[in-house]
Amino acid sequence: MPLRAGDRGGGGRPPGRLQHPDGRPAGGFPRRGRPGRQGDPPVRLARPARRLRPHRLRHRAGGLPPRRRTGRARRLAALVLPGGVPGPRRGPPADGGARVTAVPSLAGRTALVTGGGSGIGRAVVVTLASLGARVAVNHPPGAAPAPDGEELPDGCFAVPADVRDRRQVSALFETVGRRFDRLDILVNNAGVFPRAQVLDIDEAGWDLVLDTNLKGAFFCSQEAAAMMVPQRSGRIVNVASSAALTGSPKGAHYAASKAGLVGLGKSLARALGGYGITVNTVAPGVTRTAQPGLDEDGFLAEGRKVPLGRVARAQDVADTVAFLVGDAAGYLTGQTLGVNGGTVMVP
Repeated sequence: MPLRAGDRGGGGRPPGRLQHPDGRPAGGFPRRGRPGRQGDPPVRLARPARRLRPHRLRHRAGGLPPRRRTGRARRLAALVLPGGVPGPRRGPPADGGARVTAVPSLAGRTALVTGGGSGIGRAVVVTLASLGARVAVNHPPGAAPAPDGEELPDGCFAVPADVRDRRQVSALFETVGRRFDRLDILVNNAGVFPRAQVLDIDEAGWDLVLDTNLKGAFFCSQEAAAMMVPQRSGRIVNVASSAALTGSPKGAHYAASKAGLVGLGKSLARALGGYGITVNTVAPGVTRTAQPGLDEDGFLAEGRKVPLGRVARAQDVADTVAFLVGDAAGYLTGQTLGVNGGTVMVP
C-alpha cells in the first residue's frame, strides 16, 4: 500500500513521519528488505547513487578525457618520418582507406626493382623511395623508365636491361654496385602476360613468358645473392600471381612461370637464410593495371567476385612489398602472401 507524509492532524504523528492513506502509522522506517509491523508492506530504502569524478565518468563512457585525446592526436599528426612520410594516425583516413598503424623506414638502404617503369613496379618504386630508400629502376631497353608525364622520384635512377639476357643482367648489377656500393633489396617484378588458350601457345610464346617471368628472376636473384652474402643481410621479394595457385585457362604458360617463381622463392629462402637474407613472394589477384582484355567494365565485373568487393590496386601490392623488405618482416622468409582480397584462401 502506498505511503504518504503525514501532519499533526493526521494521527498525531510529527511532521515528516510516513503514514498509510487511512491514517495508520507505518511503524517507523524498517530495515531494508524487512517488514515493519505485522500487516505493513515492506519498505526498501534505495542506496544513494555513488558520485563519480568527472574524469571517471568519461572513462566509463568509453574514451579518454577530451583534453588528453586531443593532445595525443595533435602530436601524432605533427609527426613526420624520413622522406616526408606522415607518421601513424588514429582512426580511419578521410578517404575510407586502410588505417595506418606503422610506417617502416628504409632510410640509407638501396633497392633494385625490375620492371619498375609501370604498373605494380612503378608503385613499388615510388613507395620504397618515399620511405627513404635509394632505388635503381630497371626497365626493358627502348621502354620508358616512368609513365608518360611522370619523373623518377628523388634518389632513383634508371638502368635499362633485358632480364632474359644473362650478360645484360650482369651489367645491370655492376652498374648498381658502382652507384650504391651495396644492395639491400631486390624486387623481381619484371613479367609479361600474353593471354592465349592452351592449344594456341607455341614454343616461342612459351619461351618468352618463362624466360622473362622465371629465368630472369633467377638470374637477378643469383646476382643479388652474390652482393648480399658478404653483407650477411638482404631482402628479396618475388612478384608472382594468384594464378600460381589456381591456374589460368587463358595463360597456362603464365601460371606455370608464376608457380615456378613461388618454388624458386622457397628454395632461395632455404639456401640464403643462414646469411641473414630473407626471400618471400607476393601473389596478387586481378590488379587494376594495364591488362590485356580487361577494360573498366571488366575490372568492375572481376571486383564483384572478390569478397572485399574490388580488384587490387597497385598500391596494395606495393604496401605488402614495403612490409616484406622492412625490419618488421625480419623473421619472415619462404612465405607467399596473397594480395587478392580473399579470392584465394589457403591454410
